[in-house]
Amino acid sequence: MDVRVQSTAELVDLLREPVDIALRHGLGEYLAVESIPLMAPVLLPVASPGLLAGGPALEEPQDCLS
Repeated sequence: MDVRVQSTAELVDLLREPVDIALRHGLGEYLAVESIPLMAPVLLPVASPGLLAGGPALEEPQDCLS
């Protein structure tokens, strides 16, 4: 069995292109294909130390909104 891996942000037309499987990051709402979630998304806020030093301390997740 030959396996070729290609990393791209392009959407693949599974009916017209010689591709058997595509892994995508998203909500899984793609037309004409079966979508199976592999893992739950993890959201993690990140910021530069300089940005954090110039504002109020972040104590709770909702503090990131301001």
